[in-house]
Amino acid sequence: MPAGQRRDASATQDGPSAEVRAEVAMAKRLTAILTDASPGDAVIAVLNGPVGAGLAGVLRRAVANTTTPTAWLHVLPPRSDGSQRALAHWTYADGSGTQSSTSSLSVTEVLEELEEHLSPGSTVVMDAFHALGPSSASSLIVWSQAARLRGVRVLLGYHPALDSYAVGALLNVPTGTHWMDLHPLRDEVVHADLARLPGWTDPALLDVSVAAVAGNATLLRHLRRALSGASLLDEATVTAAQTIALEAASVRMACDQGHDALLLAGVLGLTVGDVDPHRVDQVLTIPAAKSARIARLLREVGLIPTHPRAAAIAAEALRRHTPVAVRRTAAGHAHDLLSGVDANQGRLFALRATVGDPMTGTLALAQAAYQEAFDADDIEGAADIAATLMSRTDDPTEIAWARAAQLRCWAVIDWDQFAERAPWCEDPAVAEELPTLDASHWLIVEAPTVARWLTMCPRTDNSHHVASAVVRALRGDMPVEDELRELADSLAQAGIFSVTAPIASRLALAFLALADYDAANQWACVATFTAADDELADAAMGHLVAAHALLRLGEFERADTHASTAADHFAKINAGNLCHLAELTRAHIAVEAGRPALPLAPLAPGRMHASLRAYRTYVSARVDLDAGRADAAVRQLFECGRLLKRWGIQNPSLLNWSAHLVAIFRASGQHDFMTHIEDELVADFRAWQDVEPAAAGRRAEILGARTSDLDADGTTLEAELSLNTLSPAELRVVDLVVQGLSNRDAAKELFLSKRTVDTHLGNVYRKLGLGSREELIAVMNRLAPARGGRSLNCFG
Repeated sequence: MPAGQRRDASATQDGPSAEVRAEVAMAKRLTAILTDASPGDAVIAVLNGPVGAGLAGVLRRAVANTTTPTAWLHVLPPRSDGSQRALAHWTYADGSGTQSSTSSLSVTEVLEELEEHLSPGSTVVMDAFHALGPSSASSLIVWSQAARLRGVRVLLGYHPALDSYAVGALLNVPTGTHWMDLHPLRDEVVHADLARLPGWTDPALLDVSVAAVAGNATLLRHLRRALSGASLLDEATVTAAQTIALEAASVRMACDQGHDALLLAGVLGLTVGDVDPHRVDQVLTIPAAKSARIARLLREVGLIPTHPRAAAIAAEALRRHTPVAVRRTAAGHAHDLLSGVDANQGRLFALRATVGDPMTGTLALAQAAYQEAFDADDIEGAADIAATLMSRTDDPTEIAWARAAQLRCWAVIDWDQFAERAPWCEDPAVAEELPTLDASHWLIVEAPTVARWLTMCPRTDNSHHVASAVVRALRGDMPVEDELRELADSLAQAGIFSVTAPIASRLALAFLALADYDAANQWACVATFTAADDELADAAMGHLVAAHALLRLGEFERADTHASTAADHFAKINAGNLCHLAELTRAHIAVEAGRPALPLAPLAPGRMHASLRAYRTYVSARVDLDAGRADAAVRQLFECGRLLKRWGIQNPSLLNWSAHLVAIFRASGQHDFMTHIEDELVADFRAWQDVEPAAAGRRAEILGARTSDLDADGTTLEAELSLNTLSPAELRVVDLVVQGLSNRDAAKELFLSKRTVDTHLGNVYRKLGLGSREELIAVMNRLAPARGGRSLNCFG
């Protein structure tokens, strides 16, 4: 295929890429210069441009467009004695296409041998004139002047930013030289080129990529290649691609420039936009000419772009390849320079930490940087500042402050970390730094020992008062409903959706403990709707309470949705205990709904809240009971009761552990155990009725009886509680039997076989201690006059 028709590797479906189009355009201009000259005319052309401007590509394309014999000259870096090894290869002018090469320790010797093989009209190309030492450059210039007299054309490529020996001045000696200035790619050209890639998720990422390229054609090619394999161009993908491009095209070039270049790059990268570059030169004591050249090189290869995000990526890419000693020196200079301007305190702290020296005595700077990050909602950054100080200081006061500061951060973003380090609060020095903890009260579930720090927190929204009422409602040993009703009514009059999420979530839990499941669900929904961005825990607790309220009302699908949302919310703040509680709730819902039981996660070691341990034991017992493991269920139900009593719970409505034990003992014929548990349950219920009569009445209504139906000997209550032992399938059969349907008609109504209905009904008789259909109807008519269409089962 002819050279002019060769397809470039960088071409895309929409045509050649930006850097290829630029090379082709400049190659046409150079080709015109060579073509317009007569065969014997002398031509010296210098291509001058920034690093990465495609200089070598332009020369190759221009030479390929001509038919003249061509020789290429290459050199290695100069040695300490000034000598420089050179290599030349050329094509003979006889038209055979035969090639040859030569090398020597001297550029002069190579040029002398070339002279013997080059006929008039031949072309010599040296595409890296900036790589020559002074002696080699002088030899080439003298040789070029003589070559002009023989009609040999000389093409030279030159990058001023790489001219460490200042040999560019010699290029002004030859007369009649054609100068061609290459230019960096314009930002709009780079933008259009990169925009052709599919998968951009954010226009801002495209802008960062354009700034990172810095007009460098080579860098653009590497970046596009790194991005082309990704289907989705998000922040992580773009950052990784830019790092790859910089390491492939720029970082090694900066490293090759030596210690001064890396030091200058480090300081400029850390102070870009804040400090005058001339001040950097003064601090580093690098000669002005050298500093200017290196700074130009760094800009041309994209290592100090103007965009902050692109600059951060470039600084990190260069840091990975910079010796530790240079990094520390650069950070120290940057810290000194930024200290004299109105700099970000976090940056100063980070630079101070980067130096690597102990940070004892920097408490004031750490506190300022910490507060700056906290005020900007960068809680993770604030925690990192405190952690850095704690790991780099020996001062007990600074360590105590750092621990307290980390605890404040973790109380917002990582409750597992907080719970793991909660014993720090017992240290008097830390306690002095942490007199109060402005965090969600639900943190108590993760770290019970911090209760006094949370309760000491001054509150203006009554949440402290409601939190105290929640504890009393859960314990069931002190009346609380009347004051909660009064508070709820006053809040409702002021506008229910103006209630804060902490108040609403606490009210919801209190009403759940008082068996008012409709009110609990209402206030739980208020919490989920009104929660602010920093009240995620209250929103999650709202969903969790709604799940439990709906579970007890038999609305299992909605309950599971709320429990799943609660688990997701708690996971965002890494609240391990509360996540576990939400997952247990989902397992509980599955059991009550008659669905396959969900697997239970193992207990978290060491710091599980007593209430959570009791609930997990209860759900595990229900799973065992559902699977026919009655003995295991009995052990766990008894353990659940012991844990609740150890926690001080006297409210018998929270978990139905007693009712299930009654059913198990009745089914197994262990009437002594059954009677003992029933008597204890009735006694607990009556004690709670004395404290919260309205709540006890609501619980009885859901069981299927009015509070006024509770007789003196408790037999009615026993029967009511026994209804809880019936499965949903058995209850559906009972409902149809009470309506007067026969077993056969009930089977047709439920799309079951008659045998299945007979089995369900037999189980009902056994569980309730009844002997006939008539007794069942009589009991149900007595127990359920006020259930208002609710399920007979008391879920939970």
